[in-house]
Amino acid sequence: MKILLIEDDPFISQLISTKLIANRYTVDLVTDGELGLEFALMGKYSLILLDVIIPILDGLSLCHQLRDSGCETPIIMLTAKNSDEDVITGLDAGADDYVTKPFDVEQLLARIRALIRRQDIKRFPSILTWGALQFDPILIKVTYQDQVINLSPKEYSILELFLRHPQRIFSRSDIIDRLWMIDESPTEAAVTNLIKDLRRKLTAAGMKEELIETIYKLGYRLKSAPDCQEKKKQEQEGLMLLEQVKQDFKKSLKDRIKGLEKVSIGGNCFSPSQRIQLKQEAHRLAGGLGIFGYSKGSEVAKEIEHLLDDESGQEEENFILFSQLITELKQEIGQSVLTSNLAPLSRGFRPLIVIIDEYNPFTQAIQEAAPDQGINIEIISDEIIPWQWLKQNTPDVIMLSLHRSLTQDSGLMLLQQLKKQFPSIPVLVTTEKDNLYERVAVVRSGGEGYILQTATTEEVFGAITEVLSPVSICNSKVMIVDDDPIFLKTLMALLQPWELQVTTLSKSDRFWQVLTTTNPDVLLLDLEMPTFNGLELCRVVRQDSKYNHLPIVVVTAHTDDNSIQQVFAAGADDFISKPITDSEVLARVINQIERSR
Repeated sequence: MKILLIEDDPFISQLISTKLIANRYTVDLVTDGELGLEFALMGKYSLILLDVIIPILDGLSLCHQLRDSGCETPIIMLTAKNSDEDVITGLDAGADDYVTKPFDVEQLLARIRALIRRQDIKRFPSILTWGALQFDPILIKVTYQDQVINLSPKEYSILELFLRHPQRIFSRSDIIDRLWMIDESPTEAAVTNLIKDLRRKLTAAGMKEELIETIYKLGYRLKSAPDCQEKKKQEQEGLMLLEQVKQDFKKSLKDRIKGLEKVSIGGNCFSPSQRIQLKQEAHRLAGGLGIFGYSKGSEVAKEIEHLLDDESGQEEENFILFSQLITELKQEIGQSVLTSNLAPLSRGFRPLIVIIDEYNPFTQAIQEAAPDQGINIEIISDEIIPWQWLKQNTPDVIMLSLHRSLTQDSGLMLLQQLKKQFPSIPVLVTTEKDNLYERVAVVRSGGEGYILQTATTEEVFGAITEVLSPVSICNSKVMIVDDDPIFLKTLMALLQPWELQVTTLSKSDRFWQVLTTTNPDVLLLDLEMPTFNGLELCRVVRQDSKYNHLPIVVVTAHTDDNSIQQVFAAGADDFISKPITDSEVLARVINQIERSR
């Protein structure tokens, strides 16, 4: 668990930090209220320890601003003021607890545990389990089949992180943010080694199942627990419920068609109220029939709906056509359902890659490496393509081998057929030879990638990740520096729905500290700001060996040649002109993230 300590007294902060770290907490320390507010709003802390009297922004004002912004992180206030009035003021400001100085550190720890425990009770059971593995956060104990497993503080923390968030994928940078302190600078390799060490200890304790799975190019996630009986039961119940819905819909059709028939034999024109009701019913039937497999019936219902929109005055002709369409609809519904457009139950986040090729050393190597990459692989022959199976399982990527001669055009014809049947699914072509004419033919036929079969598995999975780029931007970090708070809020509202982690900063003199703490994937800088302008900050980044490759986009209202030349001369990768448009900002930010990867 990670705690934010906002305290300007170096001796008190060192005492508290040392004690917390010894009790397996990760601590971020800041010494003033303004920076504390920025860190707290990042929302990555289990608890905030807040001194009342701190520089720039006092603790009470900071607490008020956090609660006003919707921050629900538990807050314990620390202060030398102990009157009833002071305590009431602190609690009214939004604090959850109030500790007066001098305090006993053990008592402070107890209050921290109690407050975190109360928060956790709302969301988690007191003991976290995964199969026979048990994690007790109160006793700080991990057991497997009742055998205690001794873990390091970091191993303990990462295990807790995954158990508390079983569905979430954590990138290596996410894990660094949550487990390491601000003044530590671990590489992503440290996360890889930490997970290896945890896996090794769990295996030594007798655990045969893999606890943490690798999601290729994204990070890690807790695997489903070995006991999946309940999940299978729920899936079965879901299928049964689905079948029941289909049957109920089928039974309802008879009465619904009868209602339409009554109108068709009850006169020779529509009343205004009938027209509205019939149009609504035809619209509902068009959607329902299509979903449950009556594709032709759905088309007939759409014709009825369009007919009822016709108010040209040809009432009698339209009424006759309406009666004919009702008869046609009855005939279509009386036939068997050909197919169901209902998708099968989700297979989870692991992408499905279908390889259309012979089983050979190239495809075998990909299939063997796929589980470690968090990918499912299916190899099918191109002699008989199981089109219905492909429709039901909807692969995320198709890899097609062009091992046949191009003079026969069979491989390219199959590529064109795949793109016609599945226009939204990327198709990567694999081939034994590298030929420009073949590359052009693949592009013309709709292929999204060209891979030589001499490529390594890492190169193959890299190509797969590139065509899955809409997923790869998830949880990417964007840092925005601008002195206009309204502009910052606008960009945050625009980018966050795309599952981007957005950090905003309005004071450019805090730039370096926030940059090195958040480690963003892309940086947006306003050109004109007080203290330091965007060009100066851009040059600062380009001079640093660690961050000099960070993508930078400058936002400016000046689009004259001289200003743009200065932007690129300072080292920016791109610029956005004000006033901004939603689509342009998204496109440029996502483009920079994808290019950097």
